[in-house]
Amino acid sequence: MPGVKKEDVEITLENNQLEINAKVTEDAIPENEMKYREYRLYNYNRAFTAGDSVNRDGIQATLEKGVLTLTLQKSERIKPKRIAVTVEQ
Repeated sequence: MPGVKKEDVEITLENNQLEINAKVTEDAIPENEMKYREYRLYNYNRAFTAGDSVNRDGIQATLEKGVLTLTLQKSERIKPKRIAVTVEQ
């Protein structure tokens, strides 16, 4: 997401739908720093189905050097639980 500031990124999770919206402004990359532009800058809008297994409180997002990284954790109730076997004598 080159040219996007973290303030311009909005991530929402509603009804298992994860939506990413970001605004890009023309002045995001100053002309004197740009050597070549291969594509036009557009606003971002992506949507994904997250599923029931996502822990809503465990979602993390980082934006570093134009790369947005989302980390989605599984809900504790979905993770497999290991049950110890005891031997009765």
